[in-house]
Amino acid sequence: MRKQILPTRDVIALGFMTLALFLGAGNIIYPPIVGKMTGEYYLISSIGFNISGVLLPMLAVIVLAEKKGDPLAVCAPMGKFWGAVLASSFYLFLGVFFASPRTATVSYEMGVANFLDKLPLTSVSLAWVLPTALAALLLLLKDKASNKVVVASN
Repeated sequence: MRKQILPTRDVIALGFMTLALFLGAGNIIYPPIVGKMTGEYYLISSIGFNISGVLLPMLAVIVLAEKKGDPLAVCAPMGKFWGAVLASSFYLFLGVFFASPRTATVSYEMGVANFLDKLPLTSVSLAWVLPTALAALLLLLKDKASNKVVVASN
């Protein structure tokens, strides 16, 4: 069996992606706040944070590397239908339900909210998040590579 070596450009890109996975703002800002809030129980909270913020993402990277990056292969022991349901839920929960709304909220808070102090927060937030989510959906559907992944999971 021939060993496949990634080009240097891909290794650098994957390195930055892994850094972003493990060293997001939540992993820089959140631990000191949790440590301060937990007081004398800081050790228990540190263990919990390291399990959920370091160990589980690291295991996910290792498992996906073993399966050559194919989430359907990770879910294959569940059967074709339930494996596709679980793999689809990975994409939905990580992207559509968490990352996209968070991105829209941060861009709204940083770029728009300061100029619209008088308007109700809920209506302005919805007016900002819905077009952002629609734009993300349209970009996803337009992208041919993403379409191939969606079609392959059926």
